[in-house]
Amino acid sequence: MSVNQQIRNTPDKNGITVWGFLKLLAKKAHWLLIAGLAAGLGVYFVVAVLISPTYESCATFYVYNNSGSDSGNHVSAGDLQAASDLAATYSEILESNSVQTAVLNQLGGDSNITQAKLKRMVQVSVVSGTQIIKVGVSSSDPEFSCKVANAFIQVAPTEIVRITKAGGVEIVDRPTVPTEKTAPHTAFDTLIGAVIGVIVACIVIIVREFDLAQQVESKQSKDYNPQSQECFAVKQSPTVSQVS
Repeated sequence: MSVNQQIRNTPDKNGITVWGFLKLLAKKAHWLLIAGLAAGLGVYFVVAVLISPTYESCATFYVYNNSGSDSGNHVSAGDLQAASDLAATYSEILESNSVQTAVLNQLGGDSNITQAKLKRMVQVSVVSGTQIIKVGVSSSDPEFSCKVANAFIQVAPTEIVRITKAGGVEIVDRPTVPTEKTAPHTAFDTLIGAVIGVIVACIVIIVREFDLAQQVESKQSKDYNPQSQECFAVKQSPTVSQVS
Protein backbone atom coordinates (compact mmCIF):
# COMPACT_ATOMS: atom_id res chain seq x y z
CA MET A 1 0.00 0.00 0.00
CA SER A 2 1.42 3.44 -0.97
CA VAL A 3 1.97 6.27 1.47
CA ASN A 4 -0.85 8.33 -0.13
CA GLN A 5 -3.31 5.47 0.27
CA GLN A 6 -2.33 5.08 3.90
CA ILE A 7 -2.85 8.80 4.50
CA ARG A 8 -6.33 8.61 2.97
CA ASN A 9 -7.21 5.72 5.29
CA THR A 10 -6.26 7.60 8.45
CA PRO A 11 -9.20 8.82 10.58
CA ASP A 12 -10.55 12.32 9.92
CA LYS A 13 -10.44 14.54 13.01
CA ASN A 14 -13.55 16.33 11.84
CA GLY A 15 -15.43 13.10 11.12
CA ILE A 16 -17.86 13.57 14.05
CA THR A 17 -20.62 15.80 12.72
CA VAL A 18 -24.00 16.97 13.93
CA TRP A 19 -25.63 14.52 11.53
CA GLY A 20 -23.47 11.78 12.98
CA PHE A 21 -24.61 12.69 16.48
CA LEU A 22 -28.25 12.63 15.38
CA LYS A 23 -27.84 9.17 13.87
CA LEU A 24 -26.10 8.05 17.04
CA LEU A 25 -28.95 9.33 19.21
CA ALA A 26 -31.47 7.64 16.92
CA LYS A 27 -29.68 4.33 17.46
CA LYS A 28 -29.73 4.92 21.22
CA ALA A 29 -33.40 6.00 21.27
CA HIS A 30 -34.34 3.17 23.63
CA TRP A 31 -31.83 4.43 26.20
CA LEU A 32 -33.20 7.94 25.88
CA LEU A 33 -36.70 6.62 26.45
CA ILE A 34 -35.59 4.67 29.52
CA ALA A 35 -33.78 7.71 30.93
CA GLY A 36 -36.82 9.95 30.37
CA LEU A 37 -39.19 7.47 31.99
CA ALA A 38 -36.89 6.92 34.96
CA ALA A 39 -36.42 10.64 35.58
CA GLY A 40 -40.13 11.35 35.10
CA LEU A 41 -41.15 8.59 37.51
CA GLY A 42 -38.58 9.81 40.03
CA VAL A 43 -39.92 13.36 39.93
CA TYR A 44 -43.50 12.08 40.10
CA PHE A 45 -42.70 10.07 43.21
CA VAL A 46 -41.10 13.08 44.88
CA VAL A 47 -43.88 15.59 44.12
CA ALA A 48 -46.77 13.17 44.61
CA VAL A 49 -45.57 11.30 47.69
CA LEU A 50 -42.85 13.24 49.49
CA ILE A 51 -44.10 16.82 49.00
CA SER A 52 -47.29 17.89 50.75
CA PRO A 53 -49.72 19.80 48.50
CA THR A 54 -50.52 23.42 49.32
CA TYR A 55 -53.85 25.19 48.99
CA GLU A 56 -54.34 28.93 48.63
CA SER A 57 -57.32 30.92 49.83
CA CYS A 58 -57.56 34.54 48.70
CA ALA A 59 -59.28 37.72 49.80
CA THR A 60 -59.32 41.01 47.88
CA PHE A 61 -59.78 44.59 49.07
CA TYR A 62 -60.64 47.80 47.25
CA VAL A 63 -58.67 50.83 48.43
CA TYR A 64 -60.35 54.25 48.53
CA ASN A 65 -58.85 57.58 49.42
CA ASN A 66 -61.82 59.45 50.86
CA SER A 67 -63.35 57.79 53.91
CA GLY A 68 -66.66 59.37 52.97
CA SER A 69 -66.75 57.96 49.44
CA ASP A 70 -69.32 55.37 50.44
CA SER A 71 -71.91 58.10 50.91
CA GLY A 72 -72.42 58.45 47.20
CA ASN A 73 -70.16 61.49 46.68
CA HIS A 74 -68.43 61.96 43.38
CA VAL A 75 -64.99 60.32 43.18
CA SER A 76 -62.48 62.42 41.28
CA ALA A 77 -59.53 61.26 39.21
CA GLY A 78 -57.29 62.63 41.93
CA ASP A 79 -58.97 60.36 44.47
CA LEU A 80 -58.38 57.35 42.23
CA GLN A 81 -54.71 58.26 41.79
CA ALA A 82 -54.31 58.78 45.52
CA ALA A 83 -56.01 55.42 46.13
CA SER A 84 -53.54 53.75 43.76
CA ASP A 85 -50.69 55.24 45.75
CA LEU A 86 -52.31 54.16 49.00
CA ALA A 87 -52.69 50.57 47.74
CA ALA A 88 -48.92 50.08 47.76
CA THR A 89 -48.74 51.50 51.28
CA TYR A 90 -51.62 49.36 52.51
CA SER A 91 -50.05 46.21 51.09
CA GLU A 92 -46.95 46.88 53.19
CA ILE A 93 -49.11 47.49 56.24
CA LEU A 94 -50.90 44.17 55.74
CA GLU A 95 -47.52 42.44 55.90
CA SER A 96 -46.45 44.34 59.01
CA ASN A 97 -45.94 42.72 62.39
CA SER A 98 -48.78 44.69 63.97
CA VAL A 99 -51.38 43.46 61.48
CA GLN A 100 -50.15 39.88 61.61
CA THR A 101 -50.20 39.98 65.40
CA ALA A 102 -53.81 41.12 65.19
CA VAL A 103 -54.52 38.20 62.82
CA LEU A 104 -53.02 35.72 65.29
CA ASN A 105 -55.12 37.23 68.08
CA GLN A 106 -58.20 36.92 65.87
CA LEU A 107 -57.43 33.24 65.31
CA GLY A 108 -57.00 32.76 69.06
CA GLY A 109 -56.66 29.19 70.29
CA ASP A 110 -57.64 27.80 66.88
CA SER A 111 -54.07 28.24 65.70
CA ASN A 112 -50.68 27.30 67.09
CA ILE A 113 -48.62 28.94 64.34
CA THR A 114 -45.96 31.52 65.03
CA GLN A 115 -45.70 34.93 63.46
CA ALA A 116 -42.70 33.81 61.40
CA LYS A 117 -44.70 30.92 59.95
CA LEU A 118 -47.65 33.24 59.25
CA LYS A 119 -45.35 35.53 57.26
CA ARG A 120 -44.30 32.60 55.09
CA MET A 121 -47.93 31.62 54.52
CA VAL A 122 -49.19 35.06 53.47
CA GLN A 123 -48.52 36.85 50.20
CA VAL A 124 -49.87 40.36 49.68
CA SER A 125 -49.84 41.98 46.24
CA VAL A 126 -51.40 44.92 44.41
CA VAL A 127 -53.22 44.09 41.17
CA SER A 128 -51.36 46.08 38.51
CA GLY A 129 -53.13 49.25 37.37
CA THR A 130 -55.90 49.00 39.99
CA GLN A 131 -56.67 49.89 43.59
CA ILE A 132 -57.18 46.20 44.40
CA ILE A 133 -55.10 44.44 47.04
CA LYS A 134 -54.95 40.64 47.01
CA VAL A 135 -54.13 38.65 50.12
CA GLY A 136 -53.29 34.99 49.50
CA VAL A 137 -52.82 32.46 52.29
CA SER A 138 -51.21 29.11 51.48
CA SER A 139 -50.95 26.01 53.66
CA SER A 140 -51.31 22.25 53.46
CA ASP A 141 -54.80 22.49 55.03
CA PRO A 142 -57.36 24.17 52.74
CA GLU A 143 -59.74 24.94 55.61
CA PHE A 144 -56.99 26.52 57.66
CA SER A 145 -55.93 28.67 54.69
CA CYS A 146 -59.50 29.95 54.46
CA LYS A 147 -59.65 30.59 58.21
CA VAL A 148 -56.47 32.69 58.18
CA ALA A 149 -57.69 34.66 55.15
CA ASN A 150 -60.96 35.34 56.98
CA ALA A 151 -58.96 36.63 59.94
CA PHE A 152 -57.34 39.15 57.60
CA ILE A 153 -60.83 40.18 56.47
CA GLN A 154 -61.77 40.86 60.08
CA VAL A 155 -58.74 42.88 61.16
CA ALA A 156 -57.48 44.58 57.97
CA PRO A 157 -59.99 47.47 57.67
CA THR A 158 -59.63 48.48 61.33
CA GLU A 159 -55.85 48.17 61.44
CA ILE A 160 -55.32 50.10 58.20
CA VAL A 161 -57.43 53.05 59.38
CA ARG A 162 -55.81 52.96 62.82
CA ILE A 163 -52.32 53.16 61.32
CA THR A 164 -52.83 55.53 58.37
CA LYS A 165 -55.65 57.75 59.69
CA ALA A 166 -56.73 58.18 56.07
CA GLY A 167 -58.69 56.34 53.43
CA GLY A 168 -59.80 52.77 53.96
CA VAL A 169 -60.60 49.46 52.30
CA GLU A 170 -63.73 47.63 51.26
CA ILE A 171 -63.94 43.87 50.93
CA VAL A 172 -64.33 42.78 47.31
CA ASP A 173 -64.07 38.98 47.52
CA ARG A 174 -64.27 36.93 50.67
CA PRO A 175 -62.08 33.84 50.97
CA THR A 176 -63.45 30.39 50.23
CA VAL A 177 -62.14 26.94 51.01
CA PRO A 178 -59.95 25.92 48.03
CA THR A 179 -60.72 22.60 46.39
CA GLU A 180 -57.68 22.41 44.09
CA LYS A 181 -54.06 22.51 45.14
CA THR A 182 -51.83 25.33 43.96
CA ALA A 183 -48.57 23.38 44.31
CA PRO A 184 -46.84 21.22 43.36
CA HIS A 185 -47.85 20.96 39.70
CA THR A 186 -47.51 17.19 39.42
CA ALA A 187 -48.04 16.77 35.67
CA PHE A 188 -45.86 19.73 34.70
CA ASP A 189 -43.06 18.81 37.09
CA THR A 190 -43.12 15.20 35.88
CA LEU A 191 -42.84 16.35 32.26
CA ILE A 192 -39.93 18.65 33.08
CA GLY A 193 -38.20 15.81 34.90
CA ALA A 194 -38.60 13.50 31.91
CA VAL A 195 -37.21 16.14 29.53
CA ILE A 196 -34.21 16.74 31.79
CA GLY A 197 -33.62 12.99 31.95
CA VAL A 198 -33.55 12.76 28.15
CA ILE A 199 -31.19 15.75 27.90
CA VAL A 200 -28.79 14.27 30.45
CA ALA A 201 -28.85 10.92 28.63
CA CYS A 202 -28.07 12.68 25.32
CA ILE A 203 -25.10 14.43 26.89
CA VAL A 204 -23.77 11.19 28.39
CA ILE A 205 -24.12 9.31 25.08
CA ILE A 206 -22.44 12.07 23.05
CA VAL A 207 -19.57 12.51 25.52
CA ARG A 208 -19.02 8.75 25.68
CA GLU A 209 -19.04 8.40 21.89
CA PHE A 210 -16.68 11.34 21.48
CA ASP A 211 -14.31 9.83 24.06
CA LEU A 212 -14.36 6.46 22.26
CA ALA A 213 -13.68 8.19 18.93
CA GLN A 214 -10.71 9.99 20.46
CA GLN A 215 -9.34 6.73 21.82
CA VAL A 216 -9.66 5.00 18.43
CA GLU A 217 -8.03 7.93 16.67
CA SER A 218 -5.19 8.00 19.16
CA LYS A 219 -4.58 4.24 18.74
CA GLN A 220 -4.62 4.44 14.94
CA SER A 221 -2.22 7.38 15.03
CA LYS A 222 0.20 5.33 17.08
CA ASP A 223 -0.09 2.32 14.79
CA TYR A 224 0.46 4.44 11.69
CA ASN A 225 3.30 7.00 11.33
CA PRO A 226 3.79 8.29 7.72
CA GLN A 227 7.29 9.64 8.44
CA SER A 228 8.58 6.28 9.60
CA GLN A 229 7.12 4.60 6.51
CA GLU A 230 8.84 7.09 4.19
CA CYS A 231 12.14 6.69 6.01
CA PHE A 232 11.88 2.93 5.74
CA ALA A 233 11.19 3.19 1.99
CA VAL A 234 14.19 5.49 1.46
CA LYS A 235 16.51 3.16 3.36
CA GLN A 236 15.38 0.09 1.41
CA SER A 237 15.55 1.65 -2.07
CA PRO A 238 19.40 1.47 -2.56
CA THR A 239 19.40 -2.19 -1.61
CA VAL A 240 16.76 -2.96 -4.21
CA SER A 241 18.73 -1.18 -6.95
CA GLN A 242 21.93 -2.97 -6.05
CA VAL A 243 20.26 -6.35 -6.23
CA SER A 244 18.81 -5.55 -9.63
